[in-house]
Amino acid sequence: MTIDIISDIHLDFYARFNRVKTEAFVEKLIKSKRDKYFEVLVIAGDIGHYNDDNLYLIKLLSQFYEKIFITWGNHDLYLLSSQYKEKYNYNSFHRLNEFKEMIKSIKNVTFLDGQKITYKGITFWGSGLWYNVSSLKHWTNYMNDSRYIYDRIDGYKIVLPYDFYPIKYNFDTFKLYKKEYEKN
Repeated sequence: MTIDIISDIHLDFYARFNRVKTEAFVEKLIKSKRDKYFEVLVIAGDIGHYNDDNLYLIKLLSQFYEKIFITWGNHDLYLLSSQYKEKYNYNSFHRLNEFKEMIKSIKNVTFLDGQKITYKGITFWGSGLWYNVSSLKHWTNYMNDSRYIYDRIDGYKIVLPYDFYPIKYNFDTFKLYKKEYEKN
């Protein structure tokens, strides 16, 4: 079996809401394979920030592979605008669940979120495993995740050691890390 893998596509960085650019991206990607045929494509997260764009990309790619396995990355949880925050009720996982439902319509695509699938004798396992944030101060000051990933409308405050001010954020990285790690 031949397996191709991509991740960190970040489609919206160059093709946001632009199907012509998305089609050009797919054409360039497929041509870059230099006429090699891959049966399976594994997309290891960070497709993009908008489900409609991501779905269109996956539909295009599904024409060139027998099977596609997808898992999610941190950017697949981003809610960038107030419109999207409201649409998903300030819960990034509502967006993720919507995307999982959307791709069910594509027969040769499977979303892996903690389960194992055997395809042609090869076992694939996928989950959106998270990194362990050792410094919440670093997290809130430098990581876009702390500004664009939500799990509820009202954040909560944590006072860090050696800090004299509360830091407010809306996402518990430790909880997600533990949940995803336990799937493994």
